[in-house]
Amino acid sequence: MEGRRKILIADHFDYDIHDLRKSLIAEGYEVRIAKTAGDLLPYLESLRPDLVLIEPRLPDFDPAEVLPQLREAASPKIIPIVFASHPRSIDERLSWLELDVDDFLYKPFEVDEVLARLEILIKEAHSVQDSSRVNTPGFSGSLSEMSLVDLLQTLEVGKKTAILRLQKGGREGKVYVTQGEVIDAELDNLDARAALLRMFTWNEGQFSVSMMEHDRTRNIFVDTPDLISEGVTRLYRWEQLSKELPSLQSVVLKAPDIKNQQINKDEQQIMVMIDGRKRIIDIVEQSAFDDIKALRLFRGLFQKGAVMEAPLKNMVMTEEYLEKYKVFPENGNSRIQVMEGVFSALFRKPQTLSMQNERRRVERRRGERRRYDRRRGYGPLPHRICLNRSELILIREKLLSGVRNNQPKNNPTNKPVAVSEAAHANR
Repeated sequence: MEGRRKILIADHFDYDIHDLRKSLIAEGYEVRIAKTAGDLLPYLESLRPDLVLIEPRLPDFDPAEVLPQLREAASPKIIPIVFASHPRSIDERLSWLELDVDDFLYKPFEVDEVLARLEILIKEAHSVQDSSRVNTPGFSGSLSEMSLVDLLQTLEVGKKTAILRLQKGGREGKVYVTQGEVIDAELDNLDARAALLRMFTWNEGQFSVSMMEHDRTRNIFVDTPDLISEGVTRLYRWEQLSKELPSLQSVVLKAPDIKNQQINKDEQQIMVMIDGRKRIIDIVEQSAFDDIKALRLFRGLFQKGAVMEAPLKNMVMTEEYLEKYKVFPENGNSRIQVMEGVFSALFRKPQTLSMQNERRRVERRRGERRRYDRRRGYGPLPHRICLNRSELILIREKLLSGVRNNQPKNNPTNKPVAVSEAAHANR
């Protein structure tokens, strides 16, 4: 699931942007208004918007000075910059277009047209940014084979900088790691720590790790070893509680003969959310309680007979539910090739995204607009390596102890044998 899109509008003419701001908010955007040129840079650094819309007649606005500052502050993220005004002449409009801007919108706004054009600009900027990651070193796999805890342990040992993407049931979360330290995480509208704790319990779905620099600031201030320890505990408790309950994908109903005197205050809050359509996992994630506590409350309600699993006809056959029984095909590589690729990905020097101050309208001509699907996000990236739990544990051991080539006994020349050949012989 994509995060909420953000737009920064720099305009001191309130009557010009009033209707546009209302329409953007109605469409789900987060909108911030800057009244002066001096507000632009602080707002951009704090909001990290997906697009900036500027009135070039903004007080004290010097495009030649401010635009390069905005591009530099946005790096490595690609943020389209759009001018919006009513030019007094064609020459004035042409002079604005010669600046480092991505598009120009006329005032007064045709709101529907503006919304469509801004959406296209944002999608294409994301597409260009995403395409730059295609050749970024990394690997991917299944969360059933390798949990978030295992991934963070590996990155911590290697002191790596990376972005982890976790996907489960159509939702996507991200974890940002710098030099092995977890500094930020995002999932839905949760704060960073809550997002990370929730993803610790994801034991189904897919992950991908991109070894790359990022521009995230620290929002998680707990040491990574402590986070990993907490993650191990949460994952264990989650799995134990899940075994004492029906499938978390099950829809639940209130039992017909509930004795309210047996239900405590916290359990009552869970009961209020049961409407005959929501699954256990939905109620757990939507409740005001910590996920582990919410599962405990459900266990208590089942033990008291206050709730019951709905008949099969009420079952919501979600993508996440079906994924549980999906057999993921091999990627066609041998185990030796997989391991060699993983080591290569881990020790290759990360590539950084080079920001170029070219007009985004030129980039849009190069991009493929159909690569992005709003409901599903970006398609799978090529050149990824799938690995299982045992392989990643092996990587961790290699990082800790160092990798030395094996010396087989039947090597008469006493020459070192390549890792791939030794591993093949052991098989």
